[in-house]
Amino acid sequence: MNRLASLAEEVEEIFRREPSLVRSSFPSLLVVGDTHGDVESTKNALKAADERGAAVVFLGDYVDRGPYQIENITAVFERKKASPSTCILLRGNHETLAMNTYYGFLDTVVRRHGLNTYNAFLKAFTMMPYALQHRDKVLCVHGGLPEGLENVSQLESLPRGQEDPQDPLAMQLLWNDPREGLKGFAESARGGGALYFGEDVFTEFMNRNGLSLTVRSHEPMPEGYRYFFNRRLLTVFSCRFYSVPPKAALLTHRDVEILSLG
Repeated sequence: MNRLASLAEEVEEIFRREPSLVRSSFPSLLVVGDTHGDVESTKNALKAADERGAAVVFLGDYVDRGPYQIENITAVFERKKASPSTCILLRGNHETLAMNTYYGFLDTVVRRHGLNTYNAFLKAFTMMPYALQHRDKVLCVHGGLPEGLENVSQLESLPRGQEDPQDPLAMQLLWNDPREGLKGFAESARGGGALYFGEDVFTEFMNRNGLSLTVRSHEPMPEGYRYFFNRRLLTVFSCRFYSVPPKAALLTHRDVEILSLG
């Protein structure tokens, strides 16, 4: 077994010991969005977290599309192995077999390191947690609010181990997007069961669960970040290969600071 496959297997075992919904109470937390093979932004984020004594959560989409996919997933897996309790890696919609097949990670790994190495990465992806609840008040996910999610505690029982999530809540957590001016839920242009969610259902969910902020990624923003819904929903995007400035969000007890990863 080569080094990368061994690393993936070691990190998979760490994921297996974590719940689907991770809970944290760090004094400060750096939230990093999609990186898609942007290993420079990933390294800048880890450096920024270290300089500030912050823990770090990545919101998924480490691979596909970008030029340094293997280097990027290796960087976050090595940090996870070294600091498992202060580096949280959530699953994104690109940590799946279907996306890896279509957008390049499978072919990239197989050509350079063989099918067994890809399979080791995929097994690790299937065991990643889906969400993090920080200090009871902040929810971190990859995509957005799923239809049918009433209480945050429902995320604790999301099934893992599937190469492509079949559970509707899990799938929508990875794929859904906010839309201003929308009431309720509506079919998304992404297809495949993904939905848009409006401010009304989002606000109701937040109030019911005593949440002040949800941080998500999944969509590139012209400034690298954008607030929605009375500033209770923050989208942060951390990949420079979409012609947007890569950003991250530093959460402290006092406020939210947007950091540049450029």
